[in-house]
Amino acid sequence: MEQCAFVLRQPQFLAGYILAAILLSLFVRVCGVLLRAFEVTGKSLVVGGYWRNFWDLFKGYGAGPNSDYLHPFFVGILEAVIYPVLLASNHPAYVGAWIGLKTLAQASAWTKDRNTYQRFLIGNALVVIGSYLLSRCPWLFP
Repeated sequence: MEQCAFVLRQPQFLAGYILAAILLSLFVRVCGVLLRAFEVTGKSLVVGGYWRNFWDLFKGYGAGPNSDYLHPFFVGILEAVIYPVLLASNHPAYVGAWIGLKTLAQASAWTKDRNTYQRFLIGNALVVIGSYLLSRCPWLFP
């Protein structure tokens, strides 16, 4: 816990930490949208080809019923900020509890659409792995 307190007291470390969390969330967003664009293009819900679908999904609006208005991206930023602190302070159970709550909220929808469930798993795995790596960064948690 002392490592986390050190980071939060040092503005230069805090700025780098938040930037790393935003970049991690952006990486997860790109990975998720790449997968989603394949699915949307295959179902022909949005006309214009793969990269047009990718861009409409990436920006969060303009994809009709597939628009998410960047809500998952902002939740991902919050997770990427909080998870490394919890992992570095030896409290991984809170990470698991949060993922469990997110899973319960969507469990019924996933019985109809397994692709959404697979993207959820991939996105959460990327955030947890990235958060673990951030929690082990010596320049963030000296």
